[in-house]
Amino acid sequence: MDPGELYATYPRNGFTGVPAYFARDAGNLVFGPTPDSTYSIAGTYYAKLPALSGTNTSNWLITDVPDLIFAAAMREASAYMQDAEAVAFWEAKYQAYKSQIQMKDDAEQFSGAPALVKLG
Repeated sequence: MDPGELYATYPRNGFTGVPAYFARDAGNLVFGPTPDSTYSIAGTYYAKLPALSGTNTSNWLITDVPDLIFAAAMREASAYMQDAEAVAFWEAKYQAYKSQIQMKDDAEQFSGAPALVKLG
């Protein structure tokens, strides 16, 4: 539900009960009605990767899978240099790292452990 609609339908501190709806309000999930007890939820949340800048020089992808980033950068650099042999080499490296990451993520999805992706 849209956050504005949720707040209009379920004003904060106005209604409590078993949540029937949720909305994303900035970085938070809000529920309507306001939970009257403790409830468990399960789901998958996809967040946009934070952009890099002069002040934000890293993000979780660079920290957790630097080999993947390096292989992708080298593949692009090789293409720019028009080195077909290097493009093929770095593309194969990139795909291998990506497959490792996906397999690790798939294995951890239902393991009950926090989903952390690390190579090495």
